[in-house]
Amino acid sequence: NVARCLFYFLIRYQNYSGFMDAVQENVLRQWNVFDTVDAKERFRENGIQAFQNNRSPFVDHPEFIDRIKSTFSVIPNISRPEIAASPVNYAFDTLSVNDTSSLILTLFNYGTGNLNINAVNSSSPQFTVENFPSTIAQNELGYARIKFRPDQINQTFNSTLTILSNDTTIFVNLTGRSNNTVGVSTFTSEIPFTYSLQQNYPNPFNPSTNLKFGISDMGFVTLKVYNALGNEIITLVNENLSPGFYDINWNASGYPSGVYYYTLKSGNFTETKKMFLLK
Repeated sequence: NVARCLFYFLIRYQNYSGFMDAVQENVLRQWNVFDTVDAKERFRENGIQAFQNNRSPFVDHPEFIDRIKSTFSVIPNISRPEIAASPVNYAFDTLSVNDTSSLILTLFNYGTGNLNINAVNSSSPQFTVENFPSTIAQNELGYARIKFRPDQINQTFNSTLTILSNDTTIFVNLTGRSNNTVGVSTFTSEIPFTYSLQQNYPNPFNPSTNLKFGISDMGFVTLKVYNALGNEIITLVNENLSPGFYDINWNASGYPSGVYYYTLKSGNFTETKKMFLLK
């Protein structure tokens, strides 16, 4: 009875998962021969037909089982990579404008077969994808580097990373903030003998210009921009700096055309210069 029931379910619902192998099938074929259909099995089958309007053909014709070539097949080892990312939400530190911070994003393939990373895209220009792995073997890790560079003061920036692969598409949420200062960078390894503030270049400019200055002693430095009325509109530098020559870019796309003044202060040194924004 059991053999014919199992053969019916195998034919009706298939053996996709391969739970029935060749050894089990041969045993059931033998049971079908030795345990013939009896009156109790026919009575049960008639009751099933009355209730379900369906019956097993192997009760009426147990010889049909001999016509079944096989109920099992070799299940191929199908490549099924699966992707996971960590972290899926990340907040960068608060930065000065033009300063940068990087995130190392971990990608994991916990499936089978190679995981192919087709693209990692950022929805905001302040977050750039510097590199990412093209292939990650199964049960292995890969790493992508994401850089955050704010371009406006006192702002909150958000981005969604879209990671495309031969598995499903996943998303990573990024956020970052800027303060009211602008990051500076050195443009030479020389150490100046005196403090200096150079004329901005280009001048006139639209919408951005570079301001260069020299610091001869370590100390607290401020570089501020004022409008023609003498009102402070932005602080570009507000930090301790080591001796050196520095270069800073100011993007004035959010300000109207006109005359502006920028003042450098450090210790007893103060100098102011004029610049022109023409749109």
